Amino acid sequence: MQPFCFDFGDRYLDFGQWRLAFRVYTELNAYTPAPDAIRVAQEGARTVVTADSFAWAGLQKRTRGAFRAEVLRQGDELTWSIRASLPERIKGTTTYVRGILNGDVALRDFSFAPLANGRHDLLQYPTRLRVPVYFIRHGQDGYTFALSEDNEVRGKSFAVQEDTGGILLELHHHEDARKWSIEHESPRWQLGKTSDPPAILSRRMRMMESEWGLKPWEERPDVPEWARRICLVLNLHGTHWTGFIFNHYARQLNIIRHVCERIDGRHVLAFLPAWDGRYNYNWPRYEPDPDMGGEDGLKRLVAGAHELGVHVIPMIGAQSANRAFLPPALHDAAFQDAYGNTYVKPVEWDKDRMPDTYRVNASLGHPGFRSFLFGKIRGLKQRFDFDGIFLDINQAFHNDPRFHITEGHLDLARRLYERFEDFLVFGETWYDGIMPAYPLVHIGALERWNNIFEKYCRVTYHLNHPAPGRGSTGVYESGFGVPFVPDPQHDIIPAIAFVEDTLDDHKDYIDEVIEVARQYGRRKGIL
Repeated sequence: MQPFCFDFGDRYLDFGQWRLAFRVYTELNAYTPAPDAIRVAQEGARTVVTADSFAWAGLQKRTRGAFRAEVLRQGDELTWSIRASLPERIKGTTTYVRGILNGDVALRDFSFAPLANGRHDLLQYPTRLRVPVYFIRHGQDGYTFALSEDNEVRGKSFAVQEDTGGILLELHHHEDARKWSIEHESPRWQLGKTSDPPAILSRRMRMMESEWGLKPWEERPDVPEWARRICLVLNLHGTHWTGFIFNHYARQLNIIRHVCERIDGRHVLAFLPAWDGRYNYNWPRYEPDPDMGGEDGLKRLVAGAHELGVHVIPMIGAQSANRAFLPPALHDAAFQDAYGNTYVKPVEWDKDRMPDTYRVNASLGHPGFRSFLFGKIRGLKQRFDFDGIFLDINQAFHNDPRFHITEGHLDLARRLYERFEDFLVFGETWYDGIMPAYPLVHIGALERWNNIFEKYCRVTYHLNHPAPGRGSTGVYESGFGVPFVPDPQHDIIPAIAFVEDTLDDHKDYIDEVIEVARQYGRRKGIL
């Protein structure tokens, strides 16, 4: 962020304990309602703030326009929305809130930490914050909250900074780049105090159910009955980006057999990351790896797992696509930012300390890329009888001016649900807008108030879950972590990471996690 080094000149208006100021952002500049043009009218509990001009550059310059904010005050809560028009296309609006007492600020999982400049002072939805709800904790029982009532997935930024005697809260709404216009209306914001954060989160949950059709886990039609019985996930690492093979198909089947001697296979999900050769590099070819056992070896793996009651799901990329394997006609599927710049994520894979930018970061919002992936998934199902599909990096979000990524996820999931019976769509993680598409993810349990997720979906341990022994993170390549045995009391499906030495050298650990899976299953009423 480039902070202003001058006083921008915002006029703050009193609303009980809080003081609000407003800004409007265009694709060219930043504006505040001109302080001397602001008019305030009281209509019962409703305050209407209007202005017929804007100021900018520290009040040095003026421009014509229209501004209107309607603020409703009810007890310890405020609700408001913003309408604005300017000669330039508007990309978003912001409300600044003063009068908030000092406290700890929310992190992405709803744990809390002290505010520090450069740390814990910004959360963006949906890229980091999973729901557009934010909390500041005062002591142990009191909270200030801010909630967006937006029923579309549009960017929000919650920023906090130290203020005289308290905290300054910034509430930013970022308009869908497809809808930038000289006329703008923001969704409503809520601001208030609470001693019951789950009650605030339940407001968002009710909106998800009424507006998006999201149903509780037990009622979701896109959850196969077999998936409701899963209490153990096997992360069967395949081939690393460099070509190092952790487990070929025959060894993966041996692992499954070993596990199923100790627990009924109907409660086991075999997850296949890098089943198709070089992890990430080979995407989106999605063909069996000859060095792992080829097509016949993969068929034997799936058939052998099915004989034991185990269900098998392979990984593909929701957005990562090597230009060498992506049809040239689909290279325009690469994400763009709101200004039309192509985005390439600078990931470093080969340890030469330089980014390897061989890939397109493709958007499922692109109709052609979405159809391409649907065709790949359909072919894999027909050839190998997989029980679902895992989409990696499903959380990526860019305000692309051509198409909307969230709409693409929902459409692909709908097509898969309609095309196949008993087929599970599994994703890397979640934000509220893609919960209707992904009943199961492998990261994202909340530190507090996990019911906002657990009511609708299930989570297991991420691909980088450390394997026993040295703690290898396998094909994910985040080095070595600290192995641990999952806690059956956590709302996370237990998982075991299998790298090259796990089956041979760590059978005691495998047995220990299987027992945890039984305890989890009994607690959930699965066993």
